[in-house]
Amino acid sequence: MRALYASGRRAAALEVYQSLRRRMTDGLGIPPSPSTTTLHHVMLQDRPDQRYLAAVGAGALS
Repeated sequence: MRALYASGRRAAALEVYQSLRRRMTDGLGIPPSPSTTTLHHVMLQDRPDQRYLAAVGAGALS
């Protein structure tokens, strides 16, 4: 997700999150981790927090 998002493929990154969330909740009965959920919220923003992206290794977005 981070790589897709950092490369400008936001829609694909969001699709990966939805697929992951479905598999985890339906198949395992657990939610995604807090860091994964936070990344999802960052990806939904129009102007993501660059400090967060750098901290999670997504790098700067152009």
